[in-house]
Amino acid sequence: MRTRDFILSILILLAGCNSLLNSNDGDVSYPAILKKKSKRKQAALARKYREANPGLCAEVDQYGLNGDKVCPFRNTLRVEITDTDIPRLKKMARTFLTKNKDFTNIEDPEQLDLEKIYKIKGCLKCNGSKENIVPIGLKLSYKNQVYNRLEIKHTGVDVFLDAKKVYQVYNHWYQNIIVPQSDKLDYQDVKDILIGKKITYYDWTGKNTITITKDSFNEYENKVIYPYETNQGLEFRVCLVVGAGIWHFYIDSTTGELIHKKQMIIF
Repeated sequence: MRTRDFILSILILLAGCNSLLNSNDGDVSYPAILKKKSKRKQAALARKYREANPGLCAEVDQYGLNGDKVCPFRNTLRVEITDTDIPRLKKMARTFLTKNKDFTNIEDPEQLDLEKIYKIKGCLKCNGSKENIVPIGLKLSYKNQVYNRLEIKHTGVDVFLDAKKVYQVYNHWYQNIIVPQSDKLDYQDVKDILIGKKITYYDWTGKNTITITKDSFNEYENKVIYPYETNQGLEFRVCLVVGAGIWHFYIDSTTGELIHKKQMIIF
C-alpha cells in the first residue's frame, strides 16, 4: 500500500471512531459524578466566599458549593421593607446569585423562576411595642433548577435579604450533567421492575408491608434528574417517576435501579 493511501486509511478510521464517540457522547460517561472536596479545599473555598461577600452568613458544602448553614445570630438591620422595595431586592438577589456563580452554579438570571416571597417581620425599635413590628427582611424562594428541560430535584434556592444586602443563601444548582440521548426503559418497563417489590411503611397502626402489583399504579408519571449520593460522590441520575399507592418511585431510565421512593402521604 502506498504511503499516501495508508495515511488516508488511518484518517478515515479515526474519523469513524470519532463519529462513533460523538454519537454516544450523552451516554458514554453516564452518570455524571460530582466529587467531594478535601477538607482543606472546602475550608479555603469557604474563606474565599465570605471574603468576597462581607456580612454573608455562608458555608461551602463538601462539593465546594453554597451550603445550607443556619445562622440564628447576626446583627439585624432594622429598616422597614415596603412593597416598593421588593423589585429592587429581587434584582439584588439575582445579581448576588450570578456574581457568585462559582458557588451557586447560577449563570443566567433569566433561568431563575421565583416561586414565593416571604416577608420576615421584626421590630424597628425593640421596646415591646407591637406597633413597631414590620417587615425588615425578605425570603425569596426559587423553584428547582431545570436542566435540558428536566427538573433537578432538591435544587430550590432560598435567598434572605434585608434592606441593604443579601445576608444568607440556602442551596445551589448544578452544571455539566450528562443526559443520555434516549432512555433504555419506558414507563411500562419501570412498572414491571416494581411489580412484586415489598414496601415497608409505618402509620398509626405501626409497621406495615405491602406488595406492589399491577393494580397499585396511578396515573402519575414524570421524568426528572435526581442527585443521588453514593460512595463515588453525587451522581446525577435521570429517572422515570411513577406513582403507586402512596409513593412516587424514581427508577433510573438507563440502569433500571430504584434510586429513591417518596411517600406522598404522611400518617
